[in-house]
Amino acid sequence: DLVLVEGFKHHQLPKIELHRPAMGRDRLHPGLPGIIALASDEPLSEKGDLPCLDLNQPEKITDFIISWMESD
Repeated sequence: DLVLVEGFKHHQLPKIELHRPAMGRDRLHPGLPGIIALASDEPLSEKGDLPCLDLNQPEKITDFIISWMESD
């Protein structure tokens, strides 16, 4: 089963960080545990060790989630 929720960033759940650079906020990763991927509406200059997903391509985000669930 899969439940998508918003606003539980401090809970010990796997999460995809949504980052919009235009908002002017810092990224939560790597300081926040449980982040399995980054999704952004702009290319990220520092990708680090996580998969980076394009917010404008929801089908690719869906594919990532399905693949992640199947590997768990």
